[in-house]
Amino acid sequence: MNSWSKAVEVLNKARSVAIFPHYDADGDALGSAFALAIELKRLGKDTCVFLDEEIQKKLSFISSEAIETVVFQEGMETRMFDLAVAVDSGDIKRLGKRADLFKSAGATIKIDHHISEDDYADYNFVDTKWAATCAAIWELLTELVGEISDEASLRIYTGIYTDTGGFKHSNTDAKVHIIAAKILSKLGDLSYISRIFQEKSKGMIRLYNIAVSKMEFFFNERVAYVNLTIEDFEKAGAIMEDSEGLATYLREIEGVDTSVFIRPGDKKDELKASLRSNEIVDVSQIAASFNGGGHKRAAGFTYYGDEQSMKKTLLERLGRALNDT
Repeated sequence: MNSWSKAVEVLNKARSVAIFPHYDADGDALGSAFALAIELKRLGKDTCVFLDEEIQKKLSFISSEAIETVVFQEGMETRMFDLAVAVDSGDIKRLGKRADLFKSAGATIKIDHHISEDDYADYNFVDTKWAATCAAIWELLTELVGEISDEASLRIYTGIYTDTGGFKHSNTDAKVHIIAAKILSKLGDLSYISRIFQEKSKGMIRLYNIAVSKMEFFFNERVAYVNLTIEDFEKAGAIMEDSEGLATYLREIEGVDTSVFIRPGDKKDELKASLRSNEIVDVSQIAASFNGGGHKRAAGFTYYGDEQSMKKTLLERLGRALNDT
């Protein structure tokens, strides 16, 4: 277990703190960032959350009107901060265009639970046994403020819920159940959180239908592969956010150990790959071979180039991983 004494010391000393979730911020990254920001503001700190892009509609409830939030643009003039804290970001590349701003602070902290050798901060608090970075934030805030506010607790619960797949993934352990139980005892019924993430738009349903029609299986149907194009999204009347959860959906097919979902990125020739596995393949290693990262059972990477070339290499590596087990 990490000792939080140094983190508490550095946080208490800072008068201004900038907080950085990773780009394409998910529930755990946003929950960690805003829970920390809420408690730091309660301590009288000048606090700001810097994002790489607008928050997904489904996750917008995690933000807070009480917290200054900036979608960073290159060339933007920003003030200097005593401290910068990166949450849920295994390596500096996950901060995207905000990396230089992060490094410009007087001191830097990294809090994360991904497998990574990039200790890019002055103080690095990393434990792959944390089911979610929000679990680490709960530990830290317990040391920093004692009784965590309802507002911060809700965001921690949300981050844990999303990163454990609604307490269903293999990273769900006794610790996160204990944290969830403490939060539920404070806040009561939080079933609406699950309804938010289970709700599917009509565009999403149409997109899933297209995905099912395009599914390919490899290695005795142990790998399911789907590539969706811009045209597929347009045909479905769907937005990129509607594809969230598709990789997990593919992994749930009988006999499938590993799923691969490919979608277009924001730039020309950019592809986003999401990988999920059940028991055999460590997809974090596969993603790392493409300069990506993540968890043993859930990972991803960005690729620039031809989808067919990427697919050939990816399947070769998945085949080796399956045969090595």
